[in-house]
Parts: sequence; C-alpha cells; structure tokens
Amino acid sequence: MTLPDAMNEHLLTQELERHEKRYRTILSSVQDIIFTLDKAQRCTGIYGQWLERYHFAPEDFLGKSVQDIFGEEDSLVHREANEKALQGESVVYEWSIVVDGERRYFQTSLSPLKNEEGFIEEVVGVSRDITDLKRVEEFYQKLLDGIPYPASLINRERRILAQNKATEVSAGSKVGDICWFSFHGTDTLSASQKLEFEKSGVLPSGARCLYCKGDEALERQEAIVEEVELKGRILETGWVPLGSDIYLHYSIDITKYKEVERELRKERDLAQKYLDTADVIFLILNPQAEVTLLNRKGAEILGYAQEEIVGKNWFDACVPTRVQEELKNTFARLVAGENETVGYIENPVVTRSGEERLIAWHNALLRDDEGRIVAVLSAGIDITKSRKMEEELRYLNFHDKLTGVYNRNFLEKEIERLDTATQLPISIVMVDVNGLKLVNDTYGHERGDELLRSAAQVLKASCREQDLIARFGGDEFVILLPETSPEEAQEVCQRIRSKAKGVFVEEVPLSLALGLATKERGEESLTEVLRRAEDEMYRQKLAETRSSRSAIVDALLKTLEAKSYETQLHTQRVQKVGLAIAERIRLPDTEVNRLKLAIMLHDIGKITLPEEILKKPGPLLPEEWELMKRHPEYGYRIVRATPEFVHVAEEVWSHHEWWDGSGYPRGLKKEEIPLLARIIALADAYEAMRYGRPYKKAMSQEEIIAELKRSAGTQFDPQLVEILLLLLQLEENSSDRL
Repeated sequence: MTLPDAMNEHLLTQELERHEKRYRTILSSVQDIIFTLDKAQRCTGIYGQWLERYHFAPEDFLGKSVQDIFGEEDSLVHREANEKALQGESVVYEWSIVVDGERRYFQTSLSPLKNEEGFIEEVVGVSRDITDLKRVEEFYQKLLDGIPYPASLINRERRILAQNKATEVSAGSKVGDICWFSFHGTDTLSASQKLEFEKSGVLPSGARCLYCKGDEALERQEAIVEEVELKGRILETGWVPLGSDIYLHYSIDITKYKEVERELRKERDLAQKYLDTADVIFLILNPQAEVTLLNRKGAEILGYAQEEIVGKNWFDACVPTRVQEELKNTFARLVAGENETVGYIENPVVTRSGEERLIAWHNALLRDDEGRIVAVLSAGIDITKSRKMEEELRYLNFHDKLTGVYNRNFLEKEIERLDTATQLPISIVMVDVNGLKLVNDTYGHERGDELLRSAAQVLKASCREQDLIARFGGDEFVILLPETSPEEAQEVCQRIRSKAKGVFVEEVPLSLALGLATKERGEESLTEVLRRAEDEMYRQKLAETRSSRSAIVDALLKTLEAKSYETQLHTQRVQKVGLAIAERIRLPDTEVNRLKLAIMLHDIGKITLPEEILKKPGPLLPEEWELMKRHPEYGYRIVRATPEFVHVAEEVWSHHEWWDGSGYPRGLKKEEIPLLARIIALADAYEAMRYGRPYKKAMSQEEIIAELKRSAGTQFDPQLVEILLLLLQLEENSSDRL
C-alpha cells in the first residue's frame, strides 16, 4: 500500500468513526430503547436515554443473550418474537420487567435487517415504556368496572379501547371490536352492504351506526345524551368526550322507569283531564283574590298562557273596570264568611285582546280542616255565543234578515197592538218594488236582493222614528204610521218617491209603487185598512207598470250598447232588412210589430256577459265561446220576466238556431225554428256582412251574395235567402239601400 493510499484509508476511517459517533449520540438521545440482535439473539447494540434513567450501561447488555438478560422463563416471549423477526416478519409485542422494585411495561417492535446479499443477519428493535399508558388504562378500566351499566371507551374509528363487564355481557363485544357492529350486528347495513359483508367477511368502508353521536360529541367537546328505542327497550345513551379522539359511551336501560313514568303521567293526566278537556273554565282564587289555578280552557278563552295569570289579582287582570269594584266587594264579603250564598252569577271578563266575554259562574267555597275559607273555586261557562245567538234569534223572530226591517210576523202582532182608538188616525202605506223579477232574471238573485235592500234604505230614510217598516212579502213592504193623518202620510209617500229617484242597482232604476189608506174610525179594523192600501198600491202599479218596465228595459238596452257592439244604429239596420223581408212575404201587421220588438230585444241576454268577451277584438277562447252561446237563454229569461214582452220570448231564444239543426242553444231545425227567429238570424247576419265589425271588415256585394248562397239550407232558411237575394237585386235599381 502506498503512502497516499494509507492516508486515504486513515481519513476514511476517521470519517466513519465520526459518523458512527454522531449516530450513536443521536440514538442515545431518544426516549425509547433501540437495540440490535444477531442470529444467536445476542445484543450487538443498545441506545436510548432509558439506560441512563434507570442506571444501566450498554455493557450490561452488549454480547449477552436474551436468556442472560431476562432469565430462562421470562425470556420465552422475547425468543419467540426474535425468531419470527429472523424469519422476515415484523413483530409487535408487549412485555414487562421489574426495575428498581417497580414493574415497568414495554411495547417492542422488531424488524429484520438484511445484508447486501439479501440475507437476514440482524434484528433491530425499538422498545417503548408504556407503563404510564397501562396505568391510565387500568384506571379507566377500574372506572368502567365501577359503572353498573354498559360503558366503554371508543376512538374515532369506533374501535372499543376498553369496556366493562356489563358491556361484554349485553353486547358480546371485546376490546378491539367495532362497537356498533357488536351492538347492532348487520341491522344498520343496507341490503347491498349486507351482501358485500357476507361475501368478503369485511365491513364496508361506508358502513356507520345510525344512532351514534360520537363524532358530534368529539367535535363539540361536550356530552350528548339521548333516549334511543332499540329492540323494544328504551335506552338513555350518552357520548362523553375524553379528549379529541376518545369518548366514553354508555347505555342505561330506562324501560322500567319509563313505564313507571308513563303510569304516573297517566294518573296525573286523568286528574288533569277533567280540568282541561271540558268546555269549562276552572278558576281558584285565594282570599287575596290571587289566581292559584287556571285551567287550559280558561287560559284559552282569556288569550293568556296559564303562567301569565297565576299569581295575578283576578279582578285587576281580567275583569272590566266598570264592574271591578262591585265584584271585589262581593268577593270580600264571600271570603269573610258574610255571604254563604255563592250559587250562580254571570259577569263579563276581558281578554288579552280587549274583547269582553260573558261567563256564567258556579262557585264553591274551599275550607281547611278547621273550617276556615282558604279559597273560592269557580267553574265558568262562556255563554257569549249562546247569549248572542239568543239575541239574534230574538231579532230574527221579528226582523227580516235580508233588509233589516221588521218581518210580517212582527207586523201582524203590531197591527193587533196598535188597533186602538188612542192611535187614531193611523195610516198604512203598502210599497211594491217594481221589476224585481226582471232584475233577478237579468243579473241574478244577488242583485235582486240588493234592490230590496236599497228599497228598505229609502223607506227608513223617509220615515219617522216612531213609524214601523216591515217586509210583507217577496217584493212588498208595509209602513205603519201611528197617529198620522192622510195628509201627513202623503208627505211620507212624497219623501219616499223623492229619495227613490236616482237610486240604481247596476243600471236598473229603483221604481216603487205606493198605496195609502188611513183608519179614522174606531169600528174599522186595521186589517181592512191594510187591504185598502194594498188595493190602492195595485192600482198604481197597473198604471205605472208599463212605463217602469219600459224604463228598465231601456236602461238594459243602453247598458248593452255601452258594453258591446250592439248599437241603436245596428238595431235599426237589422230592423230595416227584417221588415223588407216581412213585407215581401206579406207578414201580418201583428207579426210585423212582434218582429220589430224581437229584433230590438234579440241580443238583450248579452248584458249578462263580461264586457271583455263582448268587445274582444279577436276570436273567442273555447270557454268564452261557451259563455257567449248562453246569451239567447239569458235573453229568453229576461224577456219572460216582462209581461208586455213575453210574446217574443221564443224568438229571442231561437235566433241563433240553424236551418240544418247545428245551431244553439237547443239544436232546433227547419220549421221547428219560429219564422221570426229565422228572419232575425238572416237579417242580423246580413247586417254584419255588409257593415262589418271592429274585428271583421265589411264584405263586398258579390261576397255577400256568394256567402248567402253558400249558407242557404245550412245556416239560413233557403226560401228566406231567395227573398233576400231578390231584394238585393232590386236594390241595384233603387237608391234605397238595405
């Protein structure tokens, strides 16, 4: 070897020694014991602060076998572990040794070390002192064993770290098990998870306990306690965090306690049920008038929670001010023993919202063993509704519900009462509301009722306080005017006529027929006077009927013109065409007059339809068209309600029927359709074709003729179409246009 080689080798040796010294220093500074064993299980190296802590030196172990260190008997566990490591396994095991008179516990991990050729020559081991951990485990185990119900320590992975005997007996679990799997088995697994577990024997990673609150308790770092019903038992279950990763889990079977509690609650509820389920207020007041008990019904009526009233002075809190003093004095005499007759009393109470309720009280005195009055028990029934109903029934017994005036029953009793000489002269006015049936049929009974109410308001506004107004029949009222001469009664009638002017329901003016009669002699009965007033009213009604009905119909036609395209000019044009056809077929004068009236009224039923349908600029929707098809029927009902127009009702009803039977509303065909209705249908259609509509332009003469020929025999009477075509031909040579 040359000098440079020798120097290099020396330097290399020094470097290796320096590194070895450094590694030994590092290894000696660790808390655990680090050691190496050769194939003969002799110690070839040992490091760690543990040696110094327990006054050992490396020489106490180096070169010695396991038997030399631990003895023949105690070395068995070490030898078995070392043999496994020398065969290539990684081994973890626990062992103990007495050091300085104290037993210390260790956990050792062994790993095989291979040489460059891959053969195992040594074993390296790390031993950790787990004595303190063992003592903590023993402490927790003693703690768990002292708990008489199932309890265990569990980590985040749901592994049982420790458990007491009660847990083992109830769940059949052991340390290291997954807690919920021991408790519940596969009950909490889905069908697919159960199948996976049966095939592999390994629990699916997503499997969890449905009931466990362990994670939540660890996150919140506070105990969670719940009642869980499991397999027919009721358990009080708790999760108590013991650090960030471990929690105490316990379960107490409280089924029996719950059963006892249920029975006690049942008995208590039976006692409470009478108080709370009956429609009765139960109230107990002490001698100071403070509420010591108020049941649920009482609180409900008063609008308070029970605890808001208990302890309060009853009279100050719940009795109207106007009767407080009177009731306080009555109560004071009662508790003082000055008034033993408590019996029955009615008085108002005031609710939280300020509403007053009328209560009927039945009272009883409560005494102690020595006979002293200690409280007053009152059972109260809310009679507000029943008393109000009694008043309403009493009111309805003598009043008309619709108009608010008196009814016929009351009128007849008053006629008997007032039929004395002291009331003379006494006048009676009979009033009839004109056009009620027409309004009912046109606008419906709701508007008819409004007409009657308007009439009643006019009568009440026109009469004096001492006058009696009653509804006598459907559209009739009677006014009794005691000590009223014919002249004074006429003034009342004049006021009625004056106030009725300008009163309208929808577009219909209020029209009243009045009949007046006066009793001035004692021998004449008021019943006879009433009959005379009725006769007078009918005479006036006959005289005014035609004009009043005409006014109503005129109002309806004006309304129809305002809300639709049915203008007066349109009516005149249709009449001109219709009358030209009537003249050509030599229709009698009476029928011509009927035709003119029917044309004027043929679309009056449209007044009942919404304006948005009547003035819609485009085609109607199916539901709108169905409404439109009802207007002939509505018109029929309106016309039927007016005697002087009833003779054209059939024509109004039928003016949209088609010759081939495909029209509406009844599907009449050919001669089943009244002749005048056929004329109206043709004249109305011609007018629409010639003059157009806002939503449809007018047609030329050629187009009209073509359309009439096409519709003859389907929509229109073919003979009438021939006549109209002839009239159109004659029109070309005349200045008078249809």
